This record gives sequence, structure tokens and C-alpha cells, in this order.
Amino acid sequence: MKTSFIAIAAAMAISGGSAQALTTINSAVSAASSTSTINTNGIATNIDFTWSAAPTSAYVTFEVDATSYLYMDEYSGMSASPEYSAFMLYRGATNLTQDYTLCAHSTVLADIRGRCNLVTNYGASGAITNYDLTSTTTAFAVLNPGVEYLVGVVEGGTPADGLLSFQISEGAYVPAAAAVPLPAGGMLLLGALGGIAALRRRRKAA
Repeated sequence: MKTSFIAIAAAMAISGGSAQALTTINSAVSAASSTSTINTNGIATNIDFTWSAAPTSAYVTFEVDATSYLYMDEYSGMSASPEYSAFMLYRGATNLTQDYTLCAHSTVLADIRGRCNLVTNYGASGAITNYDLTSTTTAFAVLNPGVEYLVGVVEGGTPADGLLSFQISEGAYVPAAAAVPLPAGGMLLLGALGGIAALRRRRKAA
């Protein structure tokens, strides 16, 4: 399923000399109305899917260098109207999301056509397992090194434009506003700069 080497999103937290959530992005494929954005906040990698028209679908393939966790991060829908936003996760050729056949529709990108989990089932009928995006402290899956993963999204119609994002972290979910840790050398540099500024102020006062 690997199509092309696009980018390496390396979220480095230099604390104790170790790198956290080092994620290699192998490919990002989107339908015309969708985009995939990969970014880091210093200690985690976020994969954001956005779309401006529906139906649409998109997916990203990636690998991790150490045992990590996949969290649901944000969803822009969540209204009282029928919504059928869905996601799927593959570990190699194994589909880890197999609760609903929405993703089997012919409009879905061929590589992710099949079964999926609904993000929300407002207005939907039947016994459907959906994922509560408000519980970002609970990991959806454990990710292991040495295997390629695929995370994909499918929107059948509502919301016609929206956002669905995921986070990869070696530990707990990381809030978007979390500060990026500095290496020990960086802290020493900041301290030195502060000392120089204080010395200049003293000289001016004299």
C-alpha cells in the first residue's frame, strides 16, 4: 500500500536524549475535495484531514520507530442532523475497524474501500459502534514499529465540509497547546541570555 515517500514528520522531544513519536509518513492520498496535513507539536505527530465537499475520502500511510498510540483529536461535525463521518485503520493488510459498511461505497478511494467505524451516529440507525471524540485520553489503538499503518477518513455527505484529526504519541495524549520541551543546552542558553540582559541593565543604571 506504500505509494511514495513524501515526508518525514519527526516530533522530537529532547529529554533524556530520546526522541518521541518519530513518525515516518510514507504517503498521503486524498480525493479532490480533501487535504491531509501532517504536523508536530514537539512531542507528538498530528494528522489532520479536512474536506470542503462530500462525498470524499483520504488516507495517510505511516510507520513509527517505537511503540506508540493513536488518539482521536478533533472532529468538526457533532450536530443533531444525520452524520456519517467515518474512519478506518489498517495494520499492514489487516483492517482494525470493521463496524460499518459505509466505506464500501464506490465513491470511496479504492485502497480504503471496505468497513469502517462511524465517528458519530447521530440520526443513523442500527447497532453501530461509534468512537467518542471527546475522550482523547483513551487511545484507539497501540501502534508497533516494523509495520506500515494506514489511517483513512470517509465522509458520505454530512457534514459537507469538516475536519477529522488524529494524534500519534509514544505516551499520553498531548494537548495542542502543549509547550515544546527544550534540550538541556537550550535551557542553559536561555539562562545565559537572561544573565547578559541583566548585566546590561545594571551597567546602564550605573
